[in-house]
Amino acid sequence: MEFYELNIERTTVFNREAQTDIHHPLERTNFHAFLVSILVSLSTITLANFSNRDWLVLHTVGAVVAATGMCVYAWSMVKMCSQLSAIGLESKPTSLIIISALGNFAYFLCAAASGASMFLCSNRADFFLVPFRAQWTSQQPGYWWHVLAAASEYVLVCNFGLVLLCLANRMRTFNSWRLIRFSV
Repeated sequence: MEFYELNIERTTVFNREAQTDIHHPLERTNFHAFLVSILVSLSTITLANFSNRDWLVLHTVGAVVAATGMCVYAWSMVKMCSQLSAIGLESKPTSLIIISALGNFAYFLCAAASGASMFLCSNRADFFLVPFRAQWTSQQPGYWWHVLAAASEYVLVCNFGLVLLCLANRMRTFNSWRLIRFSV
């Protein structure tokens, strides 16, 4: 009987130590991810409410902040899941890492292709005019870079949905919620 009680005490101490060791980094990562998610939400609202036809600068700022925030949020979730994996509470976030890496690739491809299409455009002032971009033909310089930028932008946005679905599945299957405490 004494051995059994000693074992429980040792387990309790181990859990308390594991919880203390991981508590502060998890809380910090979670708080930063929360702030980034608010920033992404606000920039997405900005992006949606200010069209690039009338408010190009504000629309572009909203798009850049939203895309950057999506990538930062995805990697902060990778960090958090890795911290949980390091103490054996969760599996390694392999699929989340792959999806986040794909999102970063799409982000940098979109930025590079947008810059290339603007640089190769016959008249850079026309690049910022919506009618010009809407009637851009494949014979004009920079067109295919513009198409690549638009496609990678859609990949990035859809990829963020995959990140959220992956996180939803991880939360659904997580069985150690009682070991993770966040202060309010």
